[in-house]
Amino acid sequence: MADISDLRLVANRRGGMSIVYESRAYILRYTGKRMANWGCSKVQKWLTTNMDMTAVLKRTPHSDDCMVDEHIAHKMEKWAKLLFIIHH
Repeated sequence: MADISDLRLVANRRGGMSIVYESRAYILRYTGKRMANWGCSKVQKWLTTNMDMTAVLKRTPHSDDCMVDEHIAHKMEKWAKLLFIIHH
């Protein structure tokens, strides 16, 4: 299972929420009683988390043709810089 520091919940361009894991953005596709399924917007790849979004339970590996969402990556980089400034 992934550590919570590997998962980031961010706002996407359409006003919804996406989860970022390993520099790829996933959109919420399905929620059950105990888990949430997130889908990559580029290809048919999935990520399954618990409902608290604190751990990755299951995922399908990405292919090389699935590119990182540059908008989300830029937001995460800005957020990391801000956190560094605040804590140092």
